[in-house]
Amino acid sequence: MGTFRILVFLTFVSTGLQNVDSTYTYAAENALRNLIFTINSYQIQARPTGTVEVNITLNIITFNSLDVRNQALTTTGYFRLAWSDRRLDWSNKTPYNSDINAIYSDEDTIWRPPLILENSVNDISVMSDDSIPIRVANDGTLSWTPSGIYTTQCETDVTFYPFDTQVCDISISTWGYTSSEITLNLDLPPVESTYFKENGEWRYISYSTSTTNRGRGGNSFSSVTFHLTLKRRPMYHILNTLTPTILSGISELYGVQTSCRVGRKDRLLVDCTVVVRSVPDSGGRQHPNNFRQHISAVRVSCIHLGSRNDICPTDNTGSGVPSFRSGNGSSKLVAEDCQCTDDDNLPEKKRIFPFLLLFMC
Repeated sequence: MGTFRILVFLTFVSTGLQNVDSTYTYAAENALRNLIFTINSYQIQARPTGTVEVNITLNIITFNSLDVRNQALTTTGYFRLAWSDRRLDWSNKTPYNSDINAIYSDEDTIWRPPLILENSVNDISVMSDDSIPIRVANDGTLSWTPSGIYTTQCETDVTFYPFDTQVCDISISTWGYTSSEITLNLDLPPVESTYFKENGEWRYISYSTSTTNRGRGGNSFSSVTFHLTLKRRPMYHILNTLTPTILSGISELYGVQTSCRVGRKDRLLVDCTVVVRSVPDSGGRQHPNNFRQHISAVRVSCIHLGSRNDICPTDNTGSGVPSFRSGNGSSKLVAEDCQCTDDDNLPEKKRIFPFLLLFMC
């Protein structure tokens, strides 16, 4: 009985020592790094294989803004890149394969694929992030998650503003290495939104992806594109643009009186100017051919409206009816001191004309 207890004790101690040996230690990782980078002479300038397959996933945190006027989408997020490097495989090297599951390094020590944000507005340099370590698994699989706030070009169409839907692209391409040397693939899923936060003005609807080879300087380079669909939330613009415009037009149509010392032309000119300036101008891209000309014509009409003296009768006798004059030969309109007048004295067609112009705006 005593001999059996001694054997059980020795077995327990032996098992415990084996468990201790299989745990991670600094000395074990230091020896592994020395084996990989020094003894095996790891060369960062050399790519792992003839054709490196890189899998890409886009993780969206939020859409900061979509600037329709400047054609730019600002996105906060990060990419997850994964590729394989056999030189970093220690899965068959004892005892490291059991002691260390993964090590971490940086872009100055390990080869990584040079990628660019192809349609970036601010910066088109090679993607880099020294603060994000590269994870190396014991089978030689590497994963890297560079993050940032990316501003990319987005061609917008405001034909149906404020009920418009925009499709913006984020394109990633290789730099330096051709498509036969580095191939970019979409991982599954290609877009993740686990930590996504909604934007107050734009609602994220869906995404689609595409892969292609782009030609630059006579060579072909691998590229992937994420097509992101965003829909404007129209309530803000309905309350702050459309509703005041409709109410203003109704007031002009029915001749609502005001007690202010502002002429009819002043009020109408301000109303029309607000409407025109509230419509985003995307430079005419993606619009019908006559859209930009239409907006320009409305602006000219508003300016012409403000300079006309036949909308309201001009009374030079001091009766208080609004009149305008040009000051010192300049193009600015100077309103003479006057009181508001009764709109019922105006001809019917001259009361309806301002409403029609506002409707056109």
